[in-house]
Amino acid sequence: MTRRYNHFIPRGDADRGRWCFNLKEKVVTYATALSLPAELVTLIETLCQGTIDKTNKVTVKQQEYQEAVAAKNMLITNELAELSKIAGIIKRNPAYTESIGRDLNIIGSSSSIDTNYVKPTMRAETFPGYVSITFSKQQQLGICLYSRLKGSLGWELLGRPRVSPFKDRRPLADNAIAETREYMAVCWDGEEEFGQQSDIVFTLFGG
Repeated sequence: MTRRYNHFIPRGDADRGRWCFNLKEKVVTYATALSLPAELVTLIETLCQGTIDKTNKVTVKQQEYQEAVAAKNMLITNELAELSKIAGIIKRNPAYTESIGRDLNIIGSSSSIDTNYVKPTMRAETFPGYVSITFSKQQQLGICLYSRLKGSLGWELLGRPRVSPFKDRRPLADNAIAETREYMAVCWDGEEEFGQQSDIVFTLFGG
């Protein structure tokens, strides 16, 4: 015959901690009615408190670990980004040599890219007063950003941004009519465009 047991002690740390706290606080209330000896009540309280302390210790360690991981991830945008800027300053120093760069490990590995197939990506979002165009220039100098109203044929050059996002602050052609603006981009090397046109993105702008 198979017996089934409904175990009353929770499995999760948080639930188990609350269960122990409840038992520790309330067992003394029923000790007299149940004729529980003082030694047993003390043992129950000690065991419960021990479980609570160990669970809390693990919780604290888990929080410390999560905070440490978050701090490590921030290095990419803080300390490491600053070190990258400093490396650029060192490389522009008149006394800098490639030998120094190799010894400091501040020379990146080179890779060849077929610029005929480089294609930027974009996303357009509408905000009060402007459209924000977030783009990836695929490790190139910048992009040539174009726009047109949906349904029109000619593209208008908005600029050659190098840093994302670009904010299109042009007013509406008619203040009473919202317009659907389309955007397209091509990579730019400082002198000319190259590569493939991006996919066309669009958004409704109401001013």
